[in-house]
Amino acid sequence: MDLFRPIETNAPLDETIPLDRLAGLEAIIPPELVEQVLREEGKINSRDCHLSYSVLLWLVLAMGLFTDKPIRGVYRCSRAFRRERKPPTRSALCEGRKRLGTAVIHRLFLLVVCTLGTEETPGCFYQGYRLMGIDGTRFNLPDTQDNARAFGRPQGGADSTSQGAFPQVGKRSLVEIGTHVELAITLRPMNRSEQAAAPRLFSHLTPEMLL
Repeated sequence: MDLFRPIETNAPLDETIPLDRLAGLEAIIPPELVEQVLREEGKINSRDCHLSYSVLLWLVLAMGLFTDKPIRGVYRCSRAFRRERKPPTRSALCEGRKRLGTAVIHRLFLLVVCTLGTEETPGCFYQGYRLMGIDGTRFNLPDTQDNARAFGRPQGGADSTSQGAFPQVGKRSLVEIGTHVELAITLRPMNRSEQAAAPRLFSHLTPEMLL
């Protein structure tokens, strides 16, 4: 992953932690596969670009590793060992994410994510069946009218008309028990129940699985 690989190798131990995480990411997602997905989705830069589609895709993947940092912090952390010009502004990085879009990430997800458990993995199998579960969580969204209209706000509080401070989106996941791999996800607005969203995950089950 030469996009994020360091130029210097004598960095202090505590500064190599980001590199170790990114090296682990590269072991799961080969750079060649990233380039393949970008070509298939037509995300090819016609000229040299500091924020190329390849850099942007790796940046989005790195955001999953450094979840406590804003996007510019993720960029700095990922490229901390490279001698280069001043990092792009937050607005440039955000616009780059919009330019990249979601189709590339979805295609990469479909090609990479798979079950990992074996018969020896604790809690992963029962009577020969691979154990699966459905899990759910919620995420706060930026407080905009578009988000509130699309996803809604959580209800409840002092009275029946009380609403949460931020719009929220619900996520339901089909998870492999024992490894916690999320094989599929579906999103729901706050006015749709978790029970109504769960059946959208059933098509990802196979005959070897026990839900």
